[in-house]
Amino acid sequence: NKTVAEGQGLAAQYDRPLIDLGFLIGRVENLVAVWTLFAKKTPDNVPPVAKWITAEWSFNKDKTENIDYSFHAAPVSVAKQLAECFWHYAAGAILTSATLRSLGSFDLLLTETGLKALPATTCMALDSPFDFQQQGRLLVPSMQTDPKDPAAHTQEIINLLPRFLPVSGGNGALVLFTSQQQMQTVLQKLPDHLQLLLLVQGRQAKEVLLNKHFARIKNNQPSILCGLASFAEGLDLPGDACNMLIITKIPFAVPDNPIGQTHAEWIIQKGGNPFMEMTLPAASIKLIQAVGRLIRTETDRGTVIILDNRLETKFYGKLLYKGLPPFKRIAVS
Repeated sequence: NKTVAEGQGLAAQYDRPLIDLGFLIGRVENLVAVWTLFAKKTPDNVPPVAKWITAEWSFNKDKTENIDYSFHAAPVSVAKQLAECFWHYAAGAILTSATLRSLGSFDLLLTETGLKALPATTCMALDSPFDFQQQGRLLVPSMQTDPKDPAAHTQEIINLLPRFLPVSGGNGALVLFTSQQQMQTVLQKLPDHLQLLLLVQGRQAKEVLLNKHFARIKNNQPSILCGLASFAEGLDLPGDACNMLIITKIPFAVPDNPIGQTHAEWIIQKGGNPFMEMTLPAASIKLIQAVGRLIRTETDRGTVIILDNRLETKFYGKLLYKGLPPFKRIAVS
């Protein structure tokens, strides 16, 4: 027993140094990876590595300024790494999802995953089990404002929402925004009788909001969920929990991070168009995911309303429509 106790004591003495050593090894490996990417020069025909430095300001106890610099590096595309480290070693792979296509095509998926370079890759789009023509309607009101004028667009949303939101019975609505500021401004200006029905992301935990929403529907009361991007995917609201889906704006994302900016610059250098190659395909997938909140079962019925006139006025509107379910389209003045 004494020998066992001595052995345990000796092991305990080494545990802490080994843990510290493991932590330091991890830090060193991370530093090596970053500086390796920093030193790497990629050919003109290969997606580049984004490299950037961030500065963080703080003040010492004596109130002198202190600046910490962080170095970052990341490839803008992992297509080559996936092809070299995974696809070439896989005997076979099946990728399935409701949102593999963008703008009605598999091109974005094949490009981002590196499968475009593998001629043996085949793609198949299967018909949905849902009868979208009978189960859903798509309304795009004739908006007078463009989202590029945020103030005017926000005011028009405020004017239109009371027209579409449920006020009686066990009817559920989901209103999706792309901006926290716009969501708060719109909801603050809604009439008092609608304020009582709102369940807003950020005011309570997501689980609490959903439980309240389902309880209202079960008790034959109207309920309105309002949220941002995370409510546009992975949210399951079958039946009357969502028979009205309102999307306030096409979910375009601006490449405002170093990785996105580097990728956009590389596309321009190649003579391409970042909007057509990056922004629009990504928006298509996000829009498909958002619209997918409406019809969740074979018996669901509902309406999608998109408060963005660019679907009708811009050339890319037809491309975005191609990716959406074939709902019955209704003209609304």
